[in-house]
Amino acid sequence: MIPLLSGLPRPLRIGHMGAAGLAPANSLAAIEAGLHAGVDLIELDVWRTVDGHLVLAHFNWLAPEEAELYGALARPRSWIRTARTWRHWPRITQNTLAELRSLPVPVAKLEDALDLMRGRAIPYLDLRSGGIADQLCTMLRRAAPDGALLSAGPHRSFAAERSIMPSLVATSGVALPLLG
Repeated sequence: MIPLLSGLPRPLRIGHMGAAGLAPANSLAAIEAGLHAGVDLIELDVWRTVDGHLVLAHFNWLAPEEAELYGALARPRSWIRTARTWRHWPRITQNTLAELRSLPVPVAKLEDALDLMRGRAIPYLDLRSGGIADQLCTMLRRAAPDGALLSAGPHRSFAAERSIMPSLVATSGVALPLLG
């Protein structure tokens, strides 16, 4: 059993990308919707911008405004034009926070998300960028006093984060035995 989760009722309620079905994924609005729904953990995808800020987004690119994207996908053959243009969408790891915040659907900073969640839900962070251990652990010590879970793909090691903050719980891959 994961000690961080031992006092929580079963089954655990996890908000995926905040509450992505209720608000734009990985946004502060989605986190607030998940909190309002009573989730225990909130899963968020974390990237680092070119100027060093930790931000939330599922992919390394940001799609055009959601309404525009979904409208294109709903029209016959319009998805082809949308699929052809994705290479030109802004990349998180190649842009500054200011550039990403100027888009029609700006990204949220991890720090703001943690402040919103403090004392209300446990962060379950899917780390998409490497080399962020010092920055992440400093932020978690300040803004996640109840702890955090870390996640990533199967080839990610959390040795750096765990050496700085041994209390962190880390998983690799998609399987996490939360119901133990």
